Order: sequence, then structure tokens, then C-alpha cells
Amino acid sequence: MASPNHESSVLGQILLLQSALEAAPTERHLAEMLEHGLKVVPGVKEVKFLRATDPVESGLERDLVRLAVKSRNTHYGEFRIALSSADEFAPYLPFVSNTVNLCSFQIGKMRTEELLRVSNLRLERLAEERNEKYKLLFEKISEGVLHLDERGKVLSANDAARDILGMDPVCLLQMDSPWIHPVREDGSEYPPAELPGNLALKERKAVSNVVFGVINPKTSSRTWLEMDAVPFLAPGSDGISVFALFRDITRRRQSETDLQASEQRFRTIMDHAPIGMATTSMNGKILMVNQAFCDMLGYGREELERTSFMEITHPEDKEITLPARNLLLTGEKEAYRAEKRYIRKDGSVIRVRLTSTIVRGVCGAEPYFIGQVEDITRQKQVEEELSIAATTFESQNGVMITDAGLNILRVNKAFTEITGYAAEEIVGMHPRVLRSGRHDARFYEQMWSDIRNRGNWIGEIWNRRKNGSIYPETLSISAVRNEDGSVRTYVGTFIDITRRKEAEARVEHLAFYDQLTDLPNRRLLLDRLQRAQSASMRSGKKCTLLLIDLDNFKVINDTLGHAEGDELLQQAAGRLGACLREEDTLSRFGGDEFLVLIEGLSGDTIEASEQAKQVCRKLFDSIRRPFLLGQHECKVTCSIGATVFLGLEQPIGELIKQADIAMYEAKKAGRNSLRFFDRDVQELLTARALLEADLHNALEGGQIELHYQIQMDSLDRPVGAEALVRWHHPERGWVSPAQFIPLAEESGLILEIGAWVLDKACAQLGAWRSDPATRDLNLAVNISARQLAQAGFLGEVKAALQRHQADPAKLKLEITESMLLGNIEDTIDIMNELKWIGLQISLNDFGTGYSSLSYLKRLPLDQLKIDQSFVRDIATDANDRSIVQTIIAMAKSLGLDVIAEGVESEMQRAFLLENGCLNFQGYLYGRPMSIHLFERALQRRQVGTAAQSISAPLLQG
Repeated sequence: MASPNHESSVLGQILLLQSALEAAPTERHLAEMLEHGLKVVPGVKEVKFLRATDPVESGLERDLVRLAVKSRNTHYGEFRIALSSADEFAPYLPFVSNTVNLCSFQIGKMRTEELLRVSNLRLERLAEERNEKYKLLFEKISEGVLHLDERGKVLSANDAARDILGMDPVCLLQMDSPWIHPVREDGSEYPPAELPGNLALKERKAVSNVVFGVINPKTSSRTWLEMDAVPFLAPGSDGISVFALFRDITRRRQSETDLQASEQRFRTIMDHAPIGMATTSMNGKILMVNQAFCDMLGYGREELERTSFMEITHPEDKEITLPARNLLLTGEKEAYRAEKRYIRKDGSVIRVRLTSTIVRGVCGAEPYFIGQVEDITRQKQVEEELSIAATTFESQNGVMITDAGLNILRVNKAFTEITGYAAEEIVGMHPRVLRSGRHDARFYEQMWSDIRNRGNWIGEIWNRRKNGSIYPETLSISAVRNEDGSVRTYVGTFIDITRRKEAEARVEHLAFYDQLTDLPNRRLLLDRLQRAQSASMRSGKKCTLLLIDLDNFKVINDTLGHAEGDELLQQAAGRLGACLREEDTLSRFGGDEFLVLIEGLSGDTIEASEQAKQVCRKLFDSIRRPFLLGQHECKVTCSIGATVFLGLEQPIGELIKQADIAMYEAKKAGRNSLRFFDRDVQELLTARALLEADLHNALEGGQIELHYQIQMDSLDRPVGAEALVRWHHPERGWVSPAQFIPLAEESGLILEIGAWVLDKACAQLGAWRSDPATRDLNLAVNISARQLAQAGFLGEVKAALQRHQADPAKLKLEITESMLLGNIEDTIDIMNELKWIGLQISLNDFGTGYSSLSYLKRLPLDQLKIDQSFVRDIATDANDRSIVQTIIAMAKSLGLDVIAEGVESEMQRAFLLENGCLNFQGYLYGRPMSIHLFERALQRRQVGTAAQSISAPLLQG
């Protein structure tokens, strides 16, 4: 700073004297007068005023003037002036103001020496005041304070420093260093050069929060310090010193050590606990978990400690969590116990028993919860199994429990009722005592292999009662295992299915055997023909199909009567059967016709034909002998048509047609003749091939149509329709479905046609949905075996329904029994999936198949459809009546709906209705027709029904 000009330095004293002015001047007026008065001093360039209590420059300041005016007292302040001969301001100069009355002010000059003397006195007085304050603060502060010189020697120390370090003042001031054996937090020696004070001196900057330990000579123990060190450079001095401020943290450090040890002990206890343990905050966040809890839930420790208990709690159990916590918080309960469910990482659910307690914080720390979690999933499973077992044990099913060695431990009452063995008789014995002898060793090996590998076995088995009788049962065996996987017990439950088997056998016999002759009927023969074709293809051996017609049977039946006619058929069946081998099949084909299937002939056509001729000679001879019918002796001859085949060269229907053609050729040739099928009928096969070629173009050419045949209930109300595919050829006209459907099946076109039919049917359902008159109608669609077995069939159905917004519940898929001859398990699976999306399933042409009866109870069906072949002759054929009655009774026992097709007369309808069939389809109600005609007929029927309902009361009145 430049030296002030002594001649120009001034001490301005403003004397505010009483004035004769009538009004006191304003603050602004006084300030302007003061400023103006100073600036008139020669050499003064600028005036700068300061607050009396603030040494910071603030420009032209009027506080002193304002203060003088308000209090009417004398006030002192400072100002300084900038001399014209210097760029810097001169030192602060005293300033005095008084506001008694303003009359004049004087600016006087003063020598510099006097000015400095006054200023120094004032500064000394201020310094003394400040020193007293700093000394008081230095001595009374709770932290230890040392003033160290640049060598680290103590210049001064406060009382707290002496107490913390355990040294008297003299000793402390005499020591080269106040730190005795300093060590780091890890116990290693602390190098003197790195101590906070020395480091602050060396680096000329503050060092903060350094922790180290020293020896306290009074207690001979280690005292731990936390220190801040600040370098200090005194004004006007080149020497540097340091102030060290430190705190005794020995107790705090011990508390932290104790807390860490406590936490470590708690962590050790948690980690070695056999059950899950966890601590949570007040908001449910997981703070700490043990390994058992991690293993229980399948999470890593870090994963769990980032989540909350609510996130792993089962949604249905979350509501009980908060009320339980509140009970702990309010002190109403010391511990909370409950069973709840948690969600594992893999999404599975476990059941646990939770015990939760609260740990209340000390010194303001937040309380937290400790939870003990025990996995009781297996326990609950066992309890449920025991409950189920107890219920099962008292059920109508037989129950047998054995140990791992298959020694019977316990049986229930139903077991005794079914087998005849009392509990005291059978306990301790081996289950083999029940074996019937019908199953070989391989059967039992496979059964126990399934139990070992899968844990259970379910199937049908024949067992023996105590009285020696053999009976069928459905048996389920399950292995109950210990926690180590070893078998504890085996539990077997079974149902006596004798009655069911007998009923199935009766129905099967009625369905596949002729009631009059007890020979296989046409349906069973077709099945055996199919099997014979497959066997022939494998072996290369040819087969022969014979169609036998009794000559003059109609004459005998008409003249002697139906009873004698039936007797003739029975005797003829016996004679024909006696001429055949056991592996051959004799079937009553209908009326007075019999079919004979001869297998295992020569692979050469000529030799096979000769072998067939030898059989036919025996057949002719057996029929040629006179028949005794009541009191009448009759002579009968027969005509035989034969066709030789190998494998699958010809469809079964074609083989029968060939035999039929040959039989009529035999009749033309004279009675008692044999004719083989003439291969010149290849023209028919050629025509068939042409028809197949036309069928390929039928869909693209718009020749395929859907016709609809109405279905009615017992009150003659429309309940639905069957969608039937029709082919209108531009040249052939209407082609019978019996002609082109088999062609489509064989060629694979049935998949394309079936998809088209399904889409059109769904479109029609979608259209009907918006019309109150049709929205409740079901629509039945026939599904082929190839469609059902197609991999994308389920998706095709879903897409069609969604595309046309059709109600799945209104779509009924009709399948035939022949579909059940393949992989029944796959068929059941796809049927279950169709049911799951809401579709109905009907078993079409029921009674015409062979292999479905044993699986009928497993099929997810809604309806059985009685084949029209049974309905057609129920008025005249006792067999058909019996079959229809049996089918209706079976459907009723299985809880299935029944519909009969081919209903053409009121008499047929009445018989069906009387026996419990409530749904009908046939010409009695309408033929299949186009959608336009169908909807118009439906409208007429609804109008007629409405008219009847209106007129009925009038007629009754």
C-alpha cells in the first residue's frame, strides 16, 4: 500500500451543533453535506465510508449519519479518502458524528503522527479484546488443542489436551513430541513424519479426521485420538506452526469394536442356524439373511438383501403381514407366529412357519424385526397326504399298505369285502397271494419297473379272491418315500370292475356279434379285414374274401315262417364255421349273406385261388346236406363270390364290392356255384381315379358346398345342425359323399377339405351369433382321423374361431370310433385340449367301431351319436333295438348326451324318446340343404311354433 501524504492526511471531525433551523434536515441531506464537506479538502479525490461494526468497505455509507439522526447521540466511525497523488486509499480515519442540531461542520487537518497514534491505540484495544476471547475459547473448548512449532514441539496446550494425553503442563512443554508410541488403527507403528501435525506442516495444508493411538502415561493404556491439524502462518512472520485439535474416541472405538463383535456373533449364530433367519427394517426391507434362508428360497444373499419380505410373500398372504407387524410395534404381542407362503426364485411356492420378534433400538436407533423361518412344505404335504389317505382308507375303494419288503401292513374294510380276506388273515402276507395266474412274469416286471422309475403304476389287473374266483380290478400302486429317497411304504388302491367289464362285454358282443347266429357281424369283420390286410403286407401271404348267399332263403322264410328262417340261418352258421380254421373269420353280413375271411394263403395268386376253392368245396358240401327246420326237412344251396387280395392293394370296401360282384356272377351261372372276381372291372377303378382327379380341382373351382341338416330336441325345438360337405360337379352333378369322402381320405385331400369345412362352419356360427333366432344353435362338424392327428389342428381350430368371432361352445366336433384305433393317448390329449378351449365333442356312428369301448370312460366326450344303421331297422330288428337301448343306457351312466341320426319316422322317434334319447336328426325333420334354404326352413318352423303356442290356449279354451 502506498504511504499516505502527511500534508494531505486529515482527520475529519463533524460537529453537529444546535441550529436555529426550524426543521431537522433529512438523512439524505446530512449525508450529502458530509460528503461534500470532505471532498472540498484539497487533495481529496474520493470519500469512502465504513460501518462502525464492519470493517468491509461498502462505498458511500450513510448508516452512521442515519444512526446519529435517530438517536441524537454522538457516534464514531471510520472513513478513508483517496488522495489525488496516490491510486490507493489512505488508512482508515476516525469519523465522529453528532446530531444535536446541524448548523455547521468543520474539516480540520491533523499531522500523520497523531493520526497513527490514535489509530494504534484503537487497534491495540481491539487486539486485546480479541486475544481474551481466543484465550477463553482455547482453554474452555472440550477438544484438546496443541500449538506446535515447525519441529513438532508443543508451544501451548489447553486443559483438555493435557487431560486427554495424561500429562502435566511442564512435562508436555518439555517433550520433543507429545505423542507416545503412536500406532495406526491396525496396530502398526505410525511413522512420525506421517503424523497429522507433521503432515500439515510439510504439505502446508489442513489434515482432517486422522485416527491413531498413543500411550497415556497416567493409565499406561492406549488412548485413541481423532485429529485435525491446521498450519498457521503468523502475520509479519516467516515462521510456520500448526494447531492440532483432537478428540478422545477410545470409548467410541471400544463401542464400535463391541458392536462389530456382537454383529459377528449374531452373524455366526444366523449362519449356523438350521432354520432360515432374517432381519428386516420397519418398512419390510430385508437387512440380513442367513444361508439357510437363501437355500430355502433359491436366492443369493445379495439378491435377498436388495428386496423386501412383501416381494417374496404369496399375494394371498400379504394382507396378514401388516396387522401382525402393528401388534409387535404396539407391544400387544412379544412375538408373532404364523404359517404363510413364500414365492421361490423359480416361481414355486413353499409353505413356512414364521416367528417374528421386534428389537427396539437404543439411543434413537430404529427398531428392526428378527424372523425365524422354518420350511414346512414337506410337513404340509405329508399332512395333506395323511388326510387324503385317511379319507381314502375309509372309502369304497380297496386299500392295501405294505412295507418296502412288500409285507402287508394294513388293509381297509373295502379290501375285505372285495377279496374276502379279513385284515387279521392277510396282514403279514405277500400280495402275491392275490395273483390270478392270468399275467406272466413280464407283466409284473414292467409294473414294478414303472413304480421304481415313476413312483407309481395304474392299470387293469386280474386278481383272485379268497374263494378262488378271479375278478378284474383297476389298481393304482404308489411308492411313499422317506426324505433320503428310500421307500417307506407302498400304497395300493383298487376298484372291483367286474360289473363294468361284464357290461362292456355285453355291449361289445352286441355291437360286434350277430345276435341271431352269434357270429361276428359286419363291423367286426371290417376290423379283422383291416388287420388281415396289414398282416398280409408284412408276410407276403395272400388272403381270400368269400361272400356266401343262401339260395332260396326268401322262399323258405316266406313259406315256413320267420322262426324257421332264423333256425336255418343258425344251423347254416354252425355248418359253415365247422369247415373253417380257428384263424379264419366267418361273419353274418346281413340277411342270408355270410362273409368268410381266409388268411395265410400262398403268395402266388393261382395257388391261393386253388386253396380257396378247396375251402369252398367243404362249404358247398356242408350246406348241401338237408336242414331240419321244425317238422320240415329242407334242402338249400349257396352261391359264393371270391376275391383274392394282398396287403393294402384294395380298400376294404372295394374288396367287399369285388366279392359281391363275383357272388352275383355265381348266381347268374346257376345256384351252388363259385366265381372269382373278374379283373376286367378295372374300368370301375379307372373311373374312380378320374373322380379323384376331379376332386383335386373341386375346392378351387367352388364346387364344394356345405349343406345343413337340422337337429331337434324332444320338444321338437331346433337345437343345432350338422354341417355336411357336398360336391356339385359341373358334369357329373351331385357326387355322393360315399364316393368322394373315401377318395379324399386316401389321397390326403381330406385335410384341405376339412380345413375349408371348419372355416366355413365357424364363419356361419359367427354370422348366427348376431341373430337372436340362430345364436343359440350348435353346429356339428365331422372331423377326420387325419385332421385330428395333424400337428397344427388345434391352432387351426383356434384361428378359425377367432377369425370369425365364433363362440367355441357352439361348435361341436364329431369324431368316429375308427379314430380310436391308432394312438389312443395322443387322441385323448388333443381331445382334452379341444375341450379346454370350450368345444363340444361327439362320438359319431357310435357302435360301428371296435376298439373304443375300453377307452370310452377316458374320452372327454359330451355326446354319443347313435349310427343310423341301428336306427333304420329298430322297428323290425330286435338286435338293433337292443343295441340302441344299451347305448342310451351306457351314455346315461357316463353322463353323456345322446343324439340319434337317420330318424325317418315317428315310430323311430317314439322308440328312441321312450328309451331316453332326447335329440334327433334325420329326414323326419329335414334333409341336408343349403344355408339359404336351411335358414328359410328354420324361420318357417319358428313361425309355426309361435303360432301353435298362441293358438293352443284358444283351442284348449
